[in-house]
Amino acid sequence: MRLIHIHGFSEIAPESKITEEYRRCLLPHFPQIRVEEFKWNTLDNDLTRMSFQFTESERRTSDAAERLAEIVDNSNEPLILSGYSLGGAVVLRSLLLRGGYRGVVAVILLGAAIPSVTRPPDLQAGDECLRLNYYSDYWDDVLKHAYFNAIGVPAAGGVGLGEPMGFQNLRTGCSHTNDKPFIDTSYCRLLGAICILIAWSKGIHGPGRAFPPWQPIAVGNKPDWDDIYRYHGYIIQQHFFSRKFRAIEEGGVHREDCWSDDLWPVLDTIKAKRQ
Repeated sequence: MRLIHIHGFSEIAPESKITEEYRRCLLPHFPQIRVEEFKWNTLDNDLTRMSFQFTESERRTSDAAERLAEIVDNSNEPLILSGYSLGGAVVLRSLLLRGGYRGVVAVILLGAAIPSVTRPPDLQAGDECLRLNYYSDYWDDVLKHAYFNAIGVPAAGGVGLGEPMGFQNLRTGCSHTNDKPFIDTSYCRLLGAICILIAWSKGIHGPGRAFPPWQPIAVGNKPDWDDIYRYHGYIIQQHFFSRKFRAIEEGGVHREDCWSDDLWPVLDTIKAKRQ
């Protein structure tokens, strides 16, 4: 298996923090996995020329998407594609060029800087692909203001995909960059849970125990919880600070079903309810 992460605007270092975190979190579950970063021709973030540099970098995502599509077409192993910010645009555009997901087992979008009206391809017969779009409609000021001002439409990483075509739109409280000294506010804080979710989708199971709610009837979908996954009428969430996990019902009340220090038992508990 191979994970390719596509970095965002102005990330010109040899490897981004997101790629490093993917490697750290995936290797315990997939010891043979190859984790790499797809480098493309983005420009640096010079504040005196940022508008031009972003516009030019956004234009270059189309060329990068063609390169990525060639890599996917020539791959002979299962692929996980991840894209952050403009890297999310590269991922979706490459999939549109190919017209499907053959050989791709998961697509992860983190704060994707691509118009929310972009319509991803749907699954073809026989394809199986975990498709997750993590967005932030309140705290991601870069997409909420700067991207909207530059492009003129909302971003998929800011409001979700308008026509998700099988993608799960998962609301988070992440910011576009980590701007707090003592807590990670960026999308990196989701990666440990995302990697467990990928492993769980492949039949890998881990330890832990799920517990009933702290209160007799615990309700509410509060902003200090990030959505990780939707499954059989439940939203699986991670608390942004404590990193605890819970499952709440979808719908208007959002009654809590169970919680745990680990993601595995929450997923297993909800799966058992539907069997």
